Amino acid sequence: YLDSVIPLRILLLSFFLNFVGGPMGALLLVSREQLNAFIPWASMVVLFNLGLNLGLLPRYSYVAAGWISVGSSLLFLLFKARAIWRLTNRRVPWLTLAVRPLVAAGGMAVLLYPWRDFSLLWTALLGILSYGLLLVLLGEFSDVEYAYVRQLWQAARRGFSSRRCSS
Repeated sequence: YLDSVIPLRILLLSFFLNFVGGPMGALLLVSREQLNAFIPWASMVVLFNLGLNLGLLPRYSYVAAGWISVGSSLLFLLFKARAIWRLTNRRVPWLTLAVRPLVAAGGMAVLLYPWRDFSLLWTALLGILSYGLLLVLLGEFSDVEYAYVRQLWQAARRGFSSRRCSS
C-alpha cells in the first residue's frame, strides 16, 4: 500500500493537467476538420509516451511511468492550447482561467488537512463539497450557468414527483 503513494501523487499532477485540458479537447472535437488537423499532434504525444515508457520503464519502474504520464499530459495540453489559439486567433488566458480554481483548490487543501487521517470516502466528499462551495463563493460561475442548474434541478424534481405519483 505505501509503495503506491508516490506514483499516486505523481499521477495527480497528470490528472490535473488532463482536467484543465478537457474542455479544450471537447472544443477540438466539434468538427471533423478540426479533429483531423489535431490527430498528428495527438499521435506525437502517443509516440512520446510510448518511446519514454519503452526506454525508462525497465530501469525506473512505475515511478518513471508516472512522470512520463505527467510529461505526456503537459505536452498534450500545450498542443491543445496551440490548436485553440490557431482556431480562434486568441491565446488561452491561462492566468485568468486558473486563478479562482487554484484559490479554491488551496482553500480545499487547508480545509482537508485536519481530516487527512479520516476515511478516504468522507475526505473525498468533504473535498468535493468544499471545492464546489469555494468556487461559488469566489464567483466562478455566471448567471447563465446558475440558470442552467436551476433548469436541471426543476426537471429532476418534476421527474421525481411524477414517478412518485404513479407508484
